[in-house]
Amino acid sequence: MTEIIPLPGTHCRYWCIDRCLYKIRLNPGLERDVCCQVLERLEHCFDDHVLRCECFGLSAEKSGLIWKQRMRQVLEGVWDCPDYQVTGDLDQDHVCAHLFEDICLLRLPRCSGRCRYFELWIK
Repeated sequence: MTEIIPLPGTHCRYWCIDRCLYKIRLNPGLERDVCCQVLERLEHCFDDHVLRCECFGLSAEKSGLIWKQRMRQVLEGVWDCPDYQVTGDLDQDHVCAHLFEDICLLRLPRCSGRCRYFELWIK
């Protein structure tokens, strides 16, 4: 018997680099386990900084200056993801090839081709 090969899902509105975004688009923000761990650590560092500045009664300007200095230190130590893959110039951006918005594409299910959720994406 001949094996049936599904059509690719490349023109689906939920397709992104061979991954399926359907569940993410259905309930944005609900699937926290697919978020980039590096970005989440950065968010926690920033939230901690904001709380400390509020406790000390610092102005927004002073807080911003402190964060600007602290951000360099934080960015040097936070990129410890084993799947991190640099795109572009290292001097300009520290963007990961697997990052889409705030989602790690490697944590999403692979697209199995055209399925019942397939919706044609027209630009």
